[in-house]
Amino acid sequence: AKTFTHNHTFRMPHFISSSRNYGRGRSLKRYYPESKYQLMMKNTYRMASEVDAACGRLIDELERQGVLNETLVVFTTDNGNFHGQHGLAEK
Repeated sequence: AKTFTHNHTFRMPHFISSSRNYGRGRSLKRYYPESKYQLMMKNTYRMASEVDAACGRLIDELERQGVLNETLVVFTTDNGNFHGQHGLAEK
């Protein structure tokens, strides 16, 4: 049985679904078959968990030093990756 993602991806307009589309080609390499998609998503969540743990250690250290209340911690990010949505990868 085809997954929703697979079916959705192959209903996209030709200029997006074409393997010559850079993001589409990257998606096929990274997220197909479905088992590869699952592995890549697990890796993404592992990385996010590590960032979360590192931020927690930073805040703990600021608190230990007694400067947490005088410190501005700024979290910023980019627009993220497609993670295979719409048959695309990268940004």
